[in-house]
Amino acid sequence: MAYIRTAEHCKKLSEAQKGKKHSLETLKKMSESHKGIKLSVEHRIKLSKAQKGRIVSEETRKKLSEAQKGEKGNNFGKHPSEETRRKLGKVHKGSKNHNWKGGITPLVMQIRKCFEYRQWRSDNFTRDDYTCVWCGVRSGLGIKVILHADHIKSFATILRENNITTMEQALACEELWNLNNGRTLCLCCHKKTDTYAGKKINA
Repeated sequence: MAYIRTAEHCKKLSEAQKGKKHSLETLKKMSESHKGIKLSVEHRIKLSKAQKGRIVSEETRKKLSEAQKGEKGNNFGKHPSEETRRKLGKVHKGSKNHNWKGGITPLVMQIRKCFEYRQWRSDNFTRDDYTCVWCGVRSGLGIKVILHADHIKSFATILRENNITTMEQALACEELWNLNNGRTLCLCCHKKTDTYAGKKINA
């Protein structure tokens, strides 16, 4: 029959241990003796509840931080198997992921990442000789200039007027990819436009 300590007995033992410090040898023995022991779910829940509401002092935090310095984590150098990666992928998929935004990726961001947009941007730069059409500045002679390919009639306006809600509709819209509706501007000049960073949605 297992010996069960009373709450009073546990309290007395706790009081008796206050201020006492185990030697490194004893700590090592204790660590070895606990290796391989798996805590039950019930035990883990009890430990979690016991820790709730506890406030760790700044001094204790510093000591813990110092003690952990230079130590490598348990998973250091380990690489999860293909099967583990697949399982993790399923667990964090969609709404279970902490970055979940309701399943809606802004259409404008999708367009800006597609090949057609990159091609349209490149064609604008080539036509304008990589020069800002407003101020005439360009990179060279130790000067680095950030250039933007700007839609004269804004993205938002074209999407709204053509009722574009999907990527397929965007790719099929000729107005969106019309080079005559594009221009090369340096960052400074682009900031002066009415539509920079969504300043004027209805432009």
